[in-house]
Amino acid sequence: MSFNEAINYLNVHSELIQTPIIVEGDKIQVGYSGDEIRKFIPIIQRRVKLIKY
Repeated sequence: MSFNEAINYLNVHSELIQTPIIVEGDKIQVGYSGDEIRKFIPIIQRRVKLIKY
């Protein structure tokens, strides 16, 4: 698929643009879930946030 074909496809299927796809190493997240998306935040930062609140 060429770049222009991909742009046209996304224009027709705009719901795909509203669905985040996050890939980091061996982790992938499709869609949005506040609980699941935390796996992309380094564990030390997650712990600091829990301690603050």
